Amino acid sequence: MTQIKPALTLKVKDLKNLVRLLITWTAGVIRERTTNVLYFKQGNKHIYGAFTISLGYYELRGLPLFIWTEGDAPAGGFIKYRSQPTEEIDFSDNTDDPKYQYLPIISLSEPPPFVKIEE
Repeated sequence: MTQIKPALTLKVKDLKNLVRLLITWTAGVIRERTTNVLYFKQGNKHIYGAFTISLGYYELRGLPLFIWTEGDAPAGGFIKYRSQPTEEIDFSDNTDDPKYQYLPIISLSEPPPFVKIEE
């Protein structure tokens, strides 16, 4: 059986910074990137994150990254975000307000085996 090497982890300051990054991806800057927020619990931590690959990383074919942060338990199935008139981030169970951009939260039953978050 092939051993899967762990992805490198990059922790951002908070959920707002993670959402800013993912919204940038959905805005067409890097369209092939994922736009889902992965969520799982590890111990008492609520982990939010997303996978990406830094293609052509030096002599490697790609550098797998899991960009993540800690937060509170999700209070809905989506994260809603807007930057006008002021920056705002919240949770929602629907996507019916067109003033916001939405990111679906995908809840995992356990952390992926190739993601190592320090306790």
